[in-house]
Amino acid sequence: MTTRILLDLADGLCVARPTSYLGETLFAGYRAACEAGGARYDRDRKKNTTPLDDVPRFVLELQRAGFDVRSTPSLSAAIQARAAAQAQAARDAEARIGDAEARAAAVGRALWPFQVEGARRLAEGSLLLADPPGLGKTIEALVALPVRARALVICPAIVKGNWCDEIARWRPDLRAALLRGHGSLRWPEEGEFVVTNYDILDELEAAPPAGVVLIADEGHALKTARAKRTIAFRALSEAVRAHDGRVWILTGTPLLNRPPELWHVLEAAGLARRAFGGWKAFVALFGGHKGRFGYEWGGPAAEVPELLRPVMLRRRREEVLAELPPKRVHELTVELDSATRKLCDEAEAALAARGLSLEQALDEVEAGKHGAGFDELSRLRAALAAAKTPHAVEWVEQAEDAEDPVLVFSAHLAALEALASREGWELVTGGQSPEKRSEIVRRFQAGELRGLAISIAAGGIGITLTRACRALFVDLAWTPGLNAQAEDRIYRIGQSRGVEIVRLVADHAIDRRVLEILDGKARLIEQTIDAATVSAPKGDRPAPATAPQLALEVVPDLATKLARKYRRQVGPPPGETPAKAAPSREGDDVARLLALGWTMPEAAPEPCSCGSPAFWRDEQGQPAHPCCREVSRAS
Repeated sequence: MTTRILLDLADGLCVARPTSYLGETLFAGYRAACEAGGARYDRDRKKNTTPLDDVPRFVLELQRAGFDVRSTPSLSAAIQARAAAQAQAARDAEARIGDAEARAAAVGRALWPFQVEGARRLAEGSLLLADPPGLGKTIEALVALPVRARALVICPAIVKGNWCDEIARWRPDLRAALLRGHGSLRWPEEGEFVVTNYDILDELEAAPPAGVVLIADEGHALKTARAKRTIAFRALSEAVRAHDGRVWILTGTPLLNRPPELWHVLEAAGLARRAFGGWKAFVALFGGHKGRFGYEWGGPAAEVPELLRPVMLRRRREEVLAELPPKRVHELTVELDSATRKLCDEAEAALAARGLSLEQALDEVEAGKHGAGFDELSRLRAALAAAKTPHAVEWVEQAEDAEDPVLVFSAHLAALEALASREGWELVTGGQSPEKRSEIVRRFQAGELRGLAISIAAGGIGITLTRACRALFVDLAWTPGLNAQAEDRIYRIGQSRGVEIVRLVADHAIDRRVLEILDGKARLIEQTIDAATVSAPKGDRPAPATAPQLALEVVPDLATKLARKYRRQVGPPPGETPAKAAPSREGDDVARLLALGWTMPEAAPEPCSCGSPAFWRDEQGQPAHPCCREVSRAS
């Protein structure tokens, strides 16, 4: 006889209760099913519980373990009500998207088809939106918000002003409230969008109003479980989700370096268990095991991308923006002076004598641990950056001779300061105020500066530097995601030329090995995150999803509605009309500008020497000159 598991409703959660004694063997199977289904043990209730949105996975795992799953009428009614509310939210989102497109058209702007699909997915519930930087995640979140929404965004201080600007541009129906200083945090009022930053994030004792939307911008900031900001955000997230709200995580790099970071980012929105079940299942899926320095990780299992798709939306830049020029990355080998070469040899020998691999030692440096290899590697990395600086200066001189605006990135301040001292250059670091950094970026984009020397950690978020199409990395951060974020300052919407990324590599085995290790870490990210991308080519209407048959005997009439949580993208269904493609006009310059989101005026002034209309509206809606991309002062 099959053992029955009864699912009931208590305090907005699904509570599981075996109806008979399980015994040792059945209990082991039950625990494994609860772990795989994402359920948590509630010590007060002495029962396993799961959120209503996660019931389909929980039921599926219980049934796979051979249990007969039944539900109480109250749970079935609660799930029905939630499904109905989600369906209504989706209908409301469609109306808001139409309104947003109309408002954008009125000022010469437009939503890309992939942005429309992103807004639809966000409107369904909590989600990790992991599109690469520069694709407009902020706009998608704003368009997805309900009418008279209560929204709270936590973001880096540098982008607080940008959020307020975009709110005014895309959601003028919402009031933006910018918070400053510790103790200022509060829940939003109806029709209000509260903007604050991670550095002043506090916990709130008061319960949130129903239906709050909590947003974490640059959500990879939540990758460390014990960090104060992560603890505070999780408390807000749990409170919001307990009061019929939703949580959106926006980041182009949900996995910066190691697999646990992905778990913590997802857990901040209550999505980790929905995707992977429990921590043990996650560790197994990534080939993890405890080693000398904590967990050691392998590559992701083949099913990881499919498990991520229900909780994460990521599109490839080259698919959704086919018109974006190509990006070329290559290495430039440079010679070392004898003193630095000797230091490299000594560091290599010291690590070998202590039984440490280079990867283990560099992990300690990145984590700030003063282990056996910390001092050697810290001195070595600084010395390598210093030794490469003259070669960086030579490269910059050649770029300046060609009158190319350029960016130079480094993880070491000394190398950056040497370049920032050049005429027409400025330095961008994490210690600057948001106002000063914004002014430096404005001057560069306006053509007032020849180049920028940028800290990799500080320059990876909140800035667009598409005036440049060439960037040089003196050295690399030990976190691949930070390097990718830095590259994306120039490779994003608004870039009209092919992008060249140059990485300086010293002619010594230890520096070449560093590059190999970083490329290996980048491949892990690609196998995990990029493999879970959803195809949504530009101009195609995003397709509805299919799902596995879940055999939900508890609520059979809702199987189709709830199965969308496990969807995967497929081709357009028969008879569905694709969305209209972007308009095209004759002339290479005209087609290129239209593809970039520029808008041709109805009555163009005299054409310039390139044959294009003299003044258009660019992707920010500003008058712009298509030949040189300089902002016009013309009215």
